[in-house]
Amino acid sequence: MALAIVLEPAPIETDAHGVVRVAKTRVTLDTVVTAFLEGCTSEEIGEQYPLVRNAEVDGANRPIPRVLLPTQNQPSRR
Repeated sequence: MALAIVLEPAPIETDAHGVVRVAKTRVTLDTVVTAFLEGCTSEEIGEQYPLVRNAEVDGANRPIPRVLLPTQNQPSRR
């Protein structure tokens, strides 16, 4: 039996002003990412922002380990 790999898109949307928000809420992606980087769990973020479900927090944070945010130190290239 072959396995099917399905990529689920992150539950984020860009509004008319170019602000990236989680799902269809007013919670911005940078707010969720900052909380995640500060050590908050999906459940803690969901408690602080009840309009965002835990699955949406997980989905929004999924690409974060592979992405360097502009506020982080960039690795030096040699």
